[in-house]
Amino acid sequence: MDREIIVSNRSVYHKYTQIKVKVPSDVKETDIDAWLLNNEDKWIDDMDKKASKTEYEFGFGLEPQGMCKGNSESEWRYDVLVSGKQSTGGHL
Repeated sequence: MDREIIVSNRSVYHKYTQIKVKVPSDVKETDIDAWLLNNEDKWIDDMDKKASKTEYEFGFGLEPQGMCKGNSESEWRYDVLVSGKQSTGGHL
C-alpha cells in the first residue's frame, strides 16, 4: 500500500520601497534619524502609498541597499544624498 505524504515549501518574498524626504538643512547629520522619527507624519503616508504599489520580489531583500537585519520582519533606514549619491546613513 502506498503512503500519503505532505510536501511543504516556505518561500520568502519582500517589498523594497524608497522615497525622498526633504530634511531642513539646519538639521545636523547626526540628528537626521531623530528628525525623521519625530517628523514621521511628513513622510510616512508617501511611503505607505508607494509600498502599496511596489511589487513583491523573491528573496530576503538584504544588501545591496544596506538592509542587513535578516532576523527582523521589517527594517527601516535612511541614506543622506550628496550630489545625488548616497553618502552616509543608518537604521531608524
